[in-house]
Amino acid sequence: MKALTRFVFATALISSACTIQQADVPGLTGPSEYATAIRLTATPDTIRHDGVDSSSIVVSVADANGAPVAGAQLRVDIIADGGPADFGLLSQRTVSTGSDGRARITYTAPPAPPLNSPLDLCEPTNFSPSMLSGCVEIVATPIGTNFSGRPSQSVRIHLVPGSVITPPVDPTAPVAAFSITPGSAARRYIFNASASTAYPGRTIVRYEWLWGDGESAIRNAPNEDHDYPLPGVYPVTLRVTDDAGVTGSVTQVLPVN
Repeated sequence: MKALTRFVFATALISSACTIQQADVPGLTGPSEYATAIRLTATPDTIRHDGVDSSSIVVSVADANGAPVAGAQLRVDIIADGGPADFGLLSQRTVSTGSDGRARITYTAPPAPPLNSPLDLCEPTNFSPSMLSGCVEIVATPIGTNFSGRPSQSVRIHLVPGSVITPPVDPTAPVAAFSITPGSAARRYIFNASASTAYPGRTIVRYEWLWGDGESAIRNAPNEDHDYPLPGVYPVTLRVTDDAGVTGSVTQVLPVN
């Protein structure tokens, strides 16, 4: 009898357990910063470090299903030398995506550094090698309710040195200009100064090259080649002199691998 009582009691417990219902978990309401995907592009991704060149940045936000998210708020920052910096100029610091899930801003390069200042090195990543001269990162972070959990994303822009033209004191001074192309041997480069122009009625009669490695050359023709002994970054200066004895100059920074 006791065994039958225990069996009935156990059966009742099992039956009651099977009728227990789990509480419903409410679904997420509104867009979640954890379920969004952020993507940044920069066009172009290489600009001159001259205070003028710019890159168009597009920030795209999509939900877990890949559909564009409209009205997403994001903060945009510049990262240079490993931390936030005002290195260049952003057209906006806070953006909101449109109906296409995109926001657009412009990054303008900072002014060129002094001619003889050391050049930065763009540190390598898993997807790109180390590059001469500096880089900046543009970082977009959603503006939400939990800073530590926001999925920031970034895009890298390479800043390359531009030409530095020394303003002539004499308005009749010749304008120096040259192009650089790789030669047939390793670390050999061909320099062409035929784009240099003299004041009307005058002629350029001398081309002086300062190669940036301690060597120089003076020629009466615009073309010249030079071999560099070691990899490095060299400021190459061309000084042109016309038949009136007036000079003009220009400097380009040449990365040699």
